[in-house]
Amino acid sequence: KVSRGPCSVFFAALFAAAALLGACSDVVRLPDCIDCRPVEMGTDQKLEVELGSDRSVTKDPDAYAWVVTETGTMTLVSEDRGTRSEDADEFVGGYSRYVIYTFEPTAAGTMQMRFDFVPRDEPEAQPVNSLDITVIVRD
Repeated sequence: KVSRGPCSVFFAALFAAAALLGACSDVVRLPDCIDCRPVEMGTDQKLEVELGSDRSVTKDPDAYAWVVTETGTMTLVSEDRGTRSEDADEFVGGYSRYVIYTFEPTAAGTMQMRFDFVPRDEPEAQPVNSLDITVIVRD
C-alpha cells in the first residue's frame, strides 16, 4: 500500500484537485480547485483528469508515467499525453510530462477511481504515488 505522507498530500492537491463546475458546463476538470472533492457531476457531463510529472519523485520526466487502474462505472474516452516547458533546474531537459484523461459516466451513482504513478519501463511495478478520487454521478 502506498503511504500518504506530506509530499503525497501536497502532490495530490497540486496535480489532481477536483472541480465541481456549474451544471451549465459539459466538462468537469481536475485540477480546477483544491478542496472540492468528492467530484460531483451529471450523467451528461464528461470528467477530465489532468496529472503531471512529480518532481518529488524524480527530476527525470521520462522515468514515470500515470496509468488508470480503476474507473468505476466511467468509460475512458480519450487520453492526451504531452510535454510542457519547465525550468531546467526543476526537470532534466527543461520539460515535464502530463496526461489528460477524459471519461464519460455510464450510470448514476458513487464510484471510486484510481490513478497510479509507475515506472515507464515497468507499468506493473509498485506505484510510487497514487491518487484516489470519489466521483458522484447524478441524473
